[in-house]
Amino acid sequence: MSGDRLAPWRKTGRKADGRHFEGLEEGCLFEFAAYDNRHQQQGRGLGCIGGRAIETHIDGGQVYTGQVLALEDGYYEYWFDETFGKIEELPQVIFHFCDVPENRCQSPTAYRDAIHVDVFRLLMAKQAERLHWLSDGCRERVRKHPAVVSGLAAAEGGVPPPGGAGQPAVPEAQDVQVGIPGVEGLARALGTGAAPAKATGAEAKSSSESEHEKKRARKKDRPKHGDHEHREALEKREPAEPRLSALDLAIKDKKEKKDGGKKKSKKRDSSSSRRSPSTSSSSGELFHSAALPRGLERLRRVHQKKPGRLASLTLQRMRELVQQAQGRGTAEMEEDQLPATATGYLSNVFLVTHPPATVNLRTLKELRTVAAVIDLLCHNDPLRGLDILTQRFKALELAHKQQSWTQATQLELIMNDDLGAVFRPELRAAQSEVKEDMKIQRGPYRPARPNNWQTQTWAAEAPANEGKGDDTKEGPPLNSPAKGGGKKGKGKGKKGRALAGPEIDEATRAHYEQLCRDVRLHRLYAAVLASYAKIEDRETIYKDFSMLLVEWREHPVETTLKLVEAYYHPLVTEGGLAGDRSFSRVTPSRQVDPRLGKMAGRKQRAMEGKLLGVVGSTQVRELFTGWDASDGGVYVGAGSELFPTSIFQENFADNISVQDAGRVLDGRPLYVDSGQFASAADVVDKFSVDGKKHTWTWETCQEALRGLMHGKVSVSLAGVVLKTIVRNCPGHLGNIVRMLPGCARRHFRQSPVEVMPIATPEDSQAEVRLKKLLFDDKGPRQLTGAERAQANELAMGCGTEVWLGLALDVLNAMFCGGSRPLGKLMPHPKVWTPEQEHIVSQLRSEIELWTSAEGAEIELAPWESVSQGLGDFYTGFEVTKAYKLSWKAIEPHVPGPGEAGRVTLAETVAPELRDYVLDPELLRIPDDELGEIKHSAPVLVESNAEYDLIVENLVKAGMFEREVEAETLKVLDKPVYNGMFGVHKSWIDQGQGEWMRTLRLIINLIPSNLTQRRMPQQPSKHMGYAPLWGSMALLDGEVILSYGEDVRHCFHIFAPGEKWRGYFVLSKKASGKSFGDGVNTPARPRVRSAPMGWANMVDFVQSSLERMGSLAGIPATRCVRMGEPSPLLELSTPRHYHSFYVDNYDGFTVVASTDLGLYEGKPSDAQLRLREVFQTWSIGRDEKKAAEGTLSWTSLGAEQLGPEGLVGSSRKFRRAVLGSCLHLLKMPYLKTSDQELLSLVGKLMHAVQYCQPLACVFDELYRNLQINDPEIEVDIGAMEELLMLCGLLPLMWTSQRSVLNATAYATDASPDGGGACQTTSLSPRGRAKLHLMCSEAQGQEGGACDSVLLIEMFGGMGGLRRAVELLGVLPQGIILVDSDPLCIKLAKRHCAYVITVDNINKVDKAMIRSWRAQFPRANMVLVGGGWPCGQKQHELKKVSRPLRLPDWKVVEFYENVVMDEADLTTQSQKIGKLPVLNEAADVLRCRRPRLYWLKGLEMILGSDLELLENQTVGELQTKLTVAKISSSKPPMEWFLRKDCKKFRDEGRPFFTFARPVPRAEAPRDPAGYERCDAKTLGRWRGDSYRLAPYQYSEDNLVMTGHGPRRLLSDEQWRMLGYNSDALDFKQKLSEDQRGQLIGNTFPVLVVARLLAALAVPANVCEGQDLSALLWQVWKSNEDKVQQLKEASWSQRFGPAATGVVGGLRHLLVQVPVGPSQSPRSLLDPSDALTDEQLLVYLITRNVSHRGTDVNLDHGMPFSSSDFCRRSVDPSHWQWKVTLSYKWKQPHAHITQLETVAVLDLLRKMMRSKDNQKRKTLLLVDNASVVGILAKGRTTATSLRQPLRRIAAILVATSSRLVVAWIKSEWNPADGPSRWVVRRAKTDA
Repeated sequence: MSGDRLAPWRKTGRKADGRHFEGLEEGCLFEFAAYDNRHQQQGRGLGCIGGRAIETHIDGGQVYTGQVLALEDGYYEYWFDETFGKIEELPQVIFHFCDVPENRCQSPTAYRDAIHVDVFRLLMAKQAERLHWLSDGCRERVRKHPAVVSGLAAAEGGVPPPGGAGQPAVPEAQDVQVGIPGVEGLARALGTGAAPAKATGAEAKSSSESEHEKKRARKKDRPKHGDHEHREALEKREPAEPRLSALDLAIKDKKEKKDGGKKKSKKRDSSSSRRSPSTSSSSGELFHSAALPRGLERLRRVHQKKPGRLASLTLQRMRELVQQAQGRGTAEMEEDQLPATATGYLSNVFLVTHPPATVNLRTLKELRTVAAVIDLLCHNDPLRGLDILTQRFKALELAHKQQSWTQATQLELIMNDDLGAVFRPELRAAQSEVKEDMKIQRGPYRPARPNNWQTQTWAAEAPANEGKGDDTKEGPPLNSPAKGGGKKGKGKGKKGRALAGPEIDEATRAHYEQLCRDVRLHRLYAAVLASYAKIEDRETIYKDFSMLLVEWREHPVETTLKLVEAYYHPLVTEGGLAGDRSFSRVTPSRQVDPRLGKMAGRKQRAMEGKLLGVVGSTQVRELFTGWDASDGGVYVGAGSELFPTSIFQENFADNISVQDAGRVLDGRPLYVDSGQFASAADVVDKFSVDGKKHTWTWETCQEALRGLMHGKVSVSLAGVVLKTIVRNCPGHLGNIVRMLPGCARRHFRQSPVEVMPIATPEDSQAEVRLKKLLFDDKGPRQLTGAERAQANELAMGCGTEVWLGLALDVLNAMFCGGSRPLGKLMPHPKVWTPEQEHIVSQLRSEIELWTSAEGAEIELAPWESVSQGLGDFYTGFEVTKAYKLSWKAIEPHVPGPGEAGRVTLAETVAPELRDYVLDPELLRIPDDELGEIKHSAPVLVESNAEYDLIVENLVKAGMFEREVEAETLKVLDKPVYNGMFGVHKSWIDQGQGEWMRTLRLIINLIPSNLTQRRMPQQPSKHMGYAPLWGSMALLDGEVILSYGEDVRHCFHIFAPGEKWRGYFVLSKKASGKSFGDGVNTPARPRVRSAPMGWANMVDFVQSSLERMGSLAGIPATRCVRMGEPSPLLELSTPRHYHSFYVDNYDGFTVVASTDLGLYEGKPSDAQLRLREVFQTWSIGRDEKKAAEGTLSWTSLGAEQLGPEGLVGSSRKFRRAVLGSCLHLLKMPYLKTSDQELLSLVGKLMHAVQYCQPLACVFDELYRNLQINDPEIEVDIGAMEELLMLCGLLPLMWTSQRSVLNATAYATDASPDGGGACQTTSLSPRGRAKLHLMCSEAQGQEGGACDSVLLIEMFGGMGGLRRAVELLGVLPQGIILVDSDPLCIKLAKRHCAYVITVDNINKVDKAMIRSWRAQFPRANMVLVGGGWPCGQKQHELKKVSRPLRLPDWKVVEFYENVVMDEADLTTQSQKIGKLPVLNEAADVLRCRRPRLYWLKGLEMILGSDLELLENQTVGELQTKLTVAKISSSKPPMEWFLRKDCKKFRDEGRPFFTFARPVPRAEAPRDPAGYERCDAKTLGRWRGDSYRLAPYQYSEDNLVMTGHGPRRLLSDEQWRMLGYNSDALDFKQKLSEDQRGQLIGNTFPVLVVARLLAALAVPANVCEGQDLSALLWQVWKSNEDKVQQLKEASWSQRFGPAATGVVGGLRHLLVQVPVGPSQSPRSLLDPSDALTDEQLLVYLITRNVSHRGTDVNLDHGMPFSSSDFCRRSVDPSHWQWKVTLSYKWKQPHAHITQLETVAVLDLLRKMMRSKDNQKRKTLLLVDNASVVGILAKGRTTATSLRQPLRRIAAILVATSSRLVVAWIKSEWNPADGPSRWVVRRAKTDA
């Protein structure tokens, strides 16, 4: 290239490869295109590269430092000067050489401002200074630049410039020599050496003749087309002497010493033999030698010393195997030692035993290539072998660069032999004919155009000089994708430039005018546009439509219209009948199915993505947001934001066999991201995908259900059909299930091996035969009667294994990502590991209970029909049908004459509920507070005669009576009437095949219920909920027996107070004679017994049954109740548990299996006593529902299996749900508003309550139900979840035998990484905690709250709350009244459940009443604060009686400064008591004299407190009591900062802390001014007069290393009794703000001492120094705070870690135990549990009935916005780090990272079977994660996948997590989650 000719411009196009950046190095000069902020070109620039820069933040391209030497555009230069500095000063800038166009580059470089370069060219120094656009000043600056100077010197002097300054090497023009000198020069340039000297005369002639003869002689011995010169060079080479290994050298030295000089001759012989294969070996010696190497080192020695020996033996063995396969002799018949038999062995032996379809394509290609090269070497033809290997090498290189084998395969010399006898030209000709036929039928095919219309210039002609390297004035070219070459407007052909010319000919113009006048074209265009809603899509259609008309301009108008219609026809065909309605408008001829519905969540797209093209017979489509794979498609792309990387793009893809890949891909459309068409084509080619194979659609699945599943079928047969549907259905579930077998490896080398996924077992012979009977290649078969009987018989033999495979399929799909399959997770061992065998064994045992149970059949019918055979099961929420009543239908289920209302309800309920039973006005809502009210409800009866008959019989029974109109409930002076109807109860056989439906009588009390509020105390909230039975733990060798009682005719036998009867009047009148009272006037009946349907009735019946249990001697501490800790029983046998649920009693006795005969089949003592109580109250029992010591028991829809220790929903119920779900799945066009779907989802959730982790499988179902649109169909995501839940029904159990994990765990996540810790043993603090928890008395341990409500008026820093905490009192609730927003924030920081009121005037009667209703268990209210706080205390005393609650005991506590006589008298009169005076300096290190009014609570005296009565206080005339505290004060070091001390007189207290107020001038008459010296006043002025002058005296200062200072705020609040974290929260406070808070607060420790009676009784405190004990509690808490703030991880959580004491109560109050036994031995006398297990057991008793989170605050108020839990104290254990790692994808929400941290811990834990089937305590500091793990599901999309993966592990391993919340600052895993980044910084 000439030196004056510039290099061509480099453009990125859509995506640049590595060649785009060649030549960029230090000192390189380049010209580039500059852009403004709108991505428009703004002139050119000249730059110079300085070096490489940091590239850690970029997505592509390269980053360099450098300088800009000149800029063409003045505006751009102005921006440059403002951003980087003057261009004349050559500032350093950052260049990002983009790999995509500048307007699309999104790479966030590590620098603030970077110049993005996409179009540039490299320049030489001389070229740079000659650029035409340079001004004179710029040109001079360029010439002086070092890179230009060095470049010019190199060009003139021949010295190359250093560091790349020589620019991209374009050599200077030189004279070209011709003739022989030119050839010689060319030879030297090519590296072949100088040409030989020219021979002359005879010498030359003879030489040529001799050479000619030699060539003829060698002609026979070489291939015809070989290069003899290369061959001769190769033959002359001698193989290098092999290098001896260390072993060889050792042997050599040993033999030399032994043999001496004899070694030389032997070495010669061995050397000669080493260079040629031995020919003297016999066959026996030959095959003995094949097994000769007994180690890798000997094998290598044979290779080194005897080259070719291994090859000779192997090739002879191959030859022998080939001859045996062909029926010929053995290797002895041949003498050739290097036979060319590799290809023959491959074809005749290997591929016969391993068909090509089972061998990976890449492996097969390698085998063929290596075999061909071996044979060529054996034929002494190494050069051809070398050609094959080099072409293979280039093919591998190209495939890696392009990430595709499509083009790379064409470079290889070994072709695929799958074409048979067909020649490639013949095949191409046939393909061409087919393509032309398709083109004629469908119109020209146009591939998708890029969606970048702003940069397309399809109608413009490119500049003539573009890419030619001239320095012109047009500027750099636009960075648009390159065009040219090919058809349809991409090259320089006629079509591509139809409109490029300046003129359009008249014929073309006339053609378009005629076309545009055609109405059909306008209709078609409008229909296409109407199919899209977005403006961007419509713009694309507009441009695409115009391009079509340009390309088809040569066709007549009619043909053009047909071509356009055919082109857009796929909008209908691709959408399908289930697509969008708008697509049907594209072609008017298309008929729309009238049943067509909208898809849930679909707005614009059809179910299928945009068709990118067809490879063979396989469609390739573009992935789009919301793709659900309902079209049967499979994603095969490289991964993007929409979808993870497919398994076919992972590193292990080469190990997937063609057979396994075909199971996934054949017959299905392949989906890729935009621009990845080549990847899909590569997959099709690599795995020989057959696009014509028949696959199942969702309609095929429904056909299978309709054809094979109807009526009653066995559970086993249902499992076979369900499993087949799951493995063949479209969607993500089916895709994952089909992918997993291809990822199973027989030789799995990954370490460690994950517990999931688990390889599914191979189908048994019976299952294979059954599937052949049920299905053919296209779907289900129609069976005859005989075939159906045969199918049932075969199913019975394989049912357990079928359901096991189905359950594993579903669990694996959940673990591998669900709707976002995670390809990296799918490889797994084909042979189960011991841990997986343990899992499968456990799953099989649970499934055997499912398939082998008696009557294991299901009925495919609607739920209403199926549920009628279940009896009285409670099955959760249900949409039931109301039936008209008849007497015959309800007679079996109502009391007989005189039986109803015989038990007075007021006598059976708890005393606190009695008033509500008698007086409805207590619950009546005033009319002015009622919302919309119904005044009437209908009565549903068969006829008036039937109604009269019903009323007549129910009057006789005592249920009904005549209405008394004056007593009827009225709202707005209008009476309220109720309704009546029936619901299905059971079927009664009437004989002769006739059945009668019986009904349960329901009184519709909705109108009257709307006028009532619920009671403040609701016993129904604490019922014995059946899922809580799982908390009854069984130890080894124990079984559980069940007992049950049911009250007959419950509800009807009870009679509420007479005033309630006016609330139960029916709307329909009955005849007068029906009432039997002699009055013939028709009247409305009213209910006199307790009606089923009354809003508060369940609470009354629950309370009655519990009270009867108490009378029968059943202690409440042994009852399982919702919302309360599980009973703490002695872990010995027998131990008894009890449960009351409305009218049901269930008892459970845990006994040793050896004692089973003593209890089985006999009623328990508690049961017999309860029967006696029933008889006393004349309450009947339903003997059919009674249980007496049975091992298997079903009650309330739950099933208890005693021997197995399993609790779950009844298997009969689950089988009924399965039948109804399968029946529902058969329904076409299922809508989101379908009531059957709503009912079944409720039933499934009821079953999942016993397996809480599976609640995550309801995400799409709930989303569809929320739509509730009768026109919208349920989408495939919800259908998949129904299939998954059906497959998991056998596993919905809670195991009572789950072993408590002695190890507790904690996880945490930070933006940098994740961490996990585990316990190693109990700490001393933990053993003390265990002692206290074992000695529980009346719920004081285990999280019970005190019956105290705390109300702080003007609470400030929360001094009263802090004092209560020091005492160890845990209030049921805390209410703060304060107008300061800062105080409210501070209160919420330290107490999440606090209720705040920002204005005391808002506290009215209604608010106080709401507090009383919210805290019904609180018996005492402590109200306190600074005075005045209003007269609210009087309302507190009045509020309880209207609610029929016990009166609050009100304790008042107020504080104020010492005041004058008048104020003291006024305030004391309002409070009703004189105050006591206390000087805090008696016990604190600071003064704070205050008056305290304590009313309603006596002060406890002790050795430290003395009350001095009638003392004179200051100038007050009133004599007051002084509370004198005498106790030792803590050392000053407890409060001051490190290395600080009091300036003077340490024993003297600091002055009272006042509120600092900075001032510009000194105030008038400041306190203590006259007592201050000059230094004190100087310090006062220097501090802006913040405090009184005396506060700056030396007696009140602190001495530090930098001099004296006054107390800091943290030192002050520590002296008052606060801990160091008192003001730690997000809002940063100044010292003055902190001082303001301190000046208004309580002296916490003094207040705690005065209120000590709240925590401890007086007799315990005799002789005790309570003040010193309170300081001990404070110090313990302070040490913990400092430990969390400053200490290292090992000090915080290691063996030296300490814990908090817990309050004064814990130091003083202890429960007495026997002298000979410890509390632990009383609870666990047989030592069945370790100390660690026992502590976990005691903590995990406190679980929520709605989840599994540990709740240590039972009874506390919980608001919807705050997560309020008491934190588990980690100092109970010693900890070690389990995991500490860095995130691979850190840019995620912290809640998602926290969930993934739990998942990572579980994956590690479950690799050991010692952690399986365990109940494990997990500590998490993220409230959201605790919540979702507890309830098992989440609405956050980003959390669904990790949550499902967690659920899969837990269910598969039969494990459960008991999650507890921990404070972030207490979390041991917090440090490990941040260590990775810190270590990296330390290493750096």
